[in-house]
Amino acid sequence: MKVLIVDDTKTMASLLRIYLTGYGLEFFSAENGRQGLTTAREQKPDLVITDVNMPEMDGFALTAAIRSDPRLKHTPVVMLTTLTDDESRARGIKAGASCFLSKPVPVTELRALVSELLHVESKTS
Repeated sequence: MKVLIVDDTKTMASLLRIYLTGYGLEFFSAENGRQGLTTAREQKPDLVITDVNMPEMDGFALTAAIRSDPRLKHTPVVMLTTLTDDESRARGIKAGASCFLSKPVPVTELRALVSELLHVESKTS
């Protein structure tokens, strides 16, 4: 299964890969929403994990673009954010986010969520 991680912070993208080690996933990365959309169209991932605040195209716009693409519209999108206000969460839901995780990312919750969305189990548990 393919996972696209879109985050302008390379450290966060690396951490997410480490957190999800053991699920047999293939990872792709992008540093902003525009690159993320291009990569999603090329790789057709099974899951997209995206930061919200990024240059060029934020996570809201990326999620909306994924939802408007017939080949990607059913791909689950997990938004990672430091934003906790109701308006931001409503904006994410309107864009089509499957769910939100707050930063710092709760590893156990992330693993459970990925397992549920992709129907995979960790091979290291």
